[in-house]
Amino acid sequence: MIWYHHGMKKLDIEKLLFIEATLLVKGQLNRNDVIDRFGIAPKSATKALNMYRDQCPDQMVMRNIDGRILFKKSDTCKPCLFKNRKKAEDYFNAVNIISRLIDEAAPNISDA
Repeated sequence: MIWYHHGMKKLDIEKLLFIEATLLVKGQLNRNDVIDRFGIAPKSATKALNMYRDQCPDQMVMRNIDGRILFKKSDTCKPCLFKNRKKAEDYFNAVNIISRLIDEAAPNISDA
């Protein structure tokens, strides 16, 4: 279960949920997955990954593959923030649907 404190922002919780859902569904992620999803700086993505590792230890292992850091689901990985794997899958699918809808709408949005 996540250790929550009053200073934790909703966006921080969303990042943690995204990390766990991606691990459970895809089995791996890298820092760029977090950067791309949230439009944040690399330092912020690293902070989110470290926060997840602190909140949910033993869920992922870090691997260096051809100079790229990859976070893979550990052998002991199980839902930590989600009630079960199905909830994580539902979240993961919803995030992807929303991302596609945003990408489709983006050309029609004017910044005027």
